[in-house]
Amino acid sequence: MTQIPGKLHLRPRGVMRLRMFREARVVRLLTTLSFLLVVVMFVPEIRNTILPVPIAWKSLSLWKLFKVNRIHTVSGDLAALSACTNVTSHSVRDRLRPERGSKANGSPPEGPGRRHADIELYARAHKWVNSSEERRLKFSPYLPQMTLKDKWRLLDTWRAFHHVCDQHNISYFFTEGSLLGLLRHGGLIPWDDDMDVAVDVKEMDKLQRVLSCLPGYTLHIKNNMHWKFFADDAQIVPVEPRPKTLHPKVLTTKEEAQKYRVEYEPHENVVMRYPFLDVFLVKNDGEYTYALTNYVNPTTMYRTDDIYPLSKAPFEGYLVPVPHRAHELMEALFGFRTCMSPWHNHRIAQGIDNIFKIPCTDLAAMYPILL
Repeated sequence: MTQIPGKLHLRPRGVMRLRMFREARVVRLLTTLSFLLVVVMFVPEIRNTILPVPIAWKSLSLWKLFKVNRIHTVSGDLAALSACTNVTSHSVRDRLRPERGSKANGSPPEGPGRRHADIELYARAHKWVNSSEERRLKFSPYLPQMTLKDKWRLLDTWRAFHHVCDQHNISYFFTEGSLLGLLRHGGLIPWDDDMDVAVDVKEMDKLQRVLSCLPGYTLHIKNNMHWKFFADDAQIVPVEPRPKTLHPKVLTTKEEAQKYRVEYEPHENVVMRYPFLDVFLVKNDGEYTYALTNYVNPTTMYRTDDIYPLSKAPFEGYLVPVPHRAHELMEALFGFRTCMSPWHNHRIAQGIDNIFKIPCTDLAAMYPILL
């Protein structure tokens, strides 16, 4: 056989051996890669080092991650609701307004003293920020977004929600920014403009009935387990319909989740009003309690024994339900040393492009910083 220079000529048996050798190398490589993939995906410590896993998910197994990130939906057809549960028909605000000096359900009375403190707080913050150009440039993003009237209306809306839940034995707890504000400021984050509560999905039907029947208020039911509750005489928010081509997705960081909520989750042609209470439905599977809204569970994923039994803590002069280990949860998820400026203006339903982070101690002259 004549051999052409530069080329290796093998007999058929040699060709077969070379092919088998190459195939064996490919099999070994695939086996090694599969093993490494299994290690990365199923060993949380290694997975968390390599992949950008949200803090709240770091202790979860791969199976648990798949389970909690299923898309959960519920019908939002209010016409299909059964007859209203027995909810008092006269003015909820009149009924909830406590007598001066009284304490309802262990909460201190709301009155001129509390509102005077709010007025002083707002005035001090604005005066301090506007005292110099340097402060104005650095701290103006941290001035209150809400007017005092909006803040008081929001608290009234929460009080109506709380009263109905208490009346009908529906358990809930503060979560997200409202829980962070409670621990860090003793109430709302001063530059926040909504409130966040979580309700077990087992209470969904009852909650839907009683809140939908509450005079003077509207419950906006979305099929992604994130509902809105607001007063009927609150101001209208301009809202655009969501593009139908966009689909929910799992996001890995708080900032991405917030951006997704701003850009892609408007409220589908519903007359939204401001201010409102965010109601997130959560599931308790025994080991974990997590949000069924996929863009929230990167930060609303707790061990159940960190949540229950619920505790009470002061919030804007009221005692409110909070997770059993609220401080540890918020420290791990958000931390108390860094304060992030608002990412969204709910009054006009628009995102805020420039988001800042500064040490919370820099804001001590403006607001109470408890931690």
